[in-house]
Amino acid sequence: VRDYIQTAIPVSSGKISAARAIDASPATIRNTMLELDEEGYITQPHTSAGRIPTEKGYQYFIEHCTEWHDPSREAKREVQKAVSQKAASIDEIFEDISRTLARRLKLFSGIGMWGESQHMSTSGLVEVFQEPEFMEHTTALEFARRIESIHEEMKKLAVHPQSSSHIPTIAIDTFGIVSVSYNDRGGTSYMAFTMGPRRMDYEEAGSLLKYTMEDFINNHKDI
Repeated sequence: VRDYIQTAIPVSSGKISAARAIDASPATIRNTMLELDEEGYITQPHTSAGRIPTEKGYQYFIEHCTEWHDPSREAKREVQKAVSQKAASIDEIFEDISRTLARRLKLFSGIGMWGESQHMSTSGLVEVFQEPEFMEHTTALEFARRIESIHEEMKKLAVHPQSSSHIPTIAIDTFGIVSVSYNDRGGTSYMAFTMGPRRMDYEEAGSLLKYTMEDFINNHKDI
């Protein structure tokens, strides 16, 4: 999954064997990949020897293999700069945060709050449309339609009672969505999110969103 996320190229058993990340013979790796294919975790997109994760494969990876990590020093610095603008309005802060997330993740990203007042900012449509999946017109069109209702979709996720934590939540269908939310005692819900092709780096996105939400709440408890 990690290899395919990084390269967008189907992964062959030979590549896995050459990487020596698994202590198994090439024949065992080939047989295991055939089993995973038959069980619906991976699929062969065309006649090449390589395979890609299916939705079922991504779900298993997310449930059992994802690891949240500390963002890079540069990423932290950019987030902190966007978050810690004490004199700026909440709209200006949200705009800077969404642009920072989109630039770092190369995905459609945003942040919002819903309560007595509602604010939301998004960015990154140009960045995400550079992903190879969106070379297909129908996929790009479907994504654009999804963006038209993104405000309501994120609002529903943010105000869900079980979403009040800094733990990334991941949803996968045609596309992938990673979100991190926080509900304060006053009834206001906050959410940072990113959305892109199913082949997106869920670990990087979740880790950066988690850090961003924690930093935002720590800096703006009085909002």
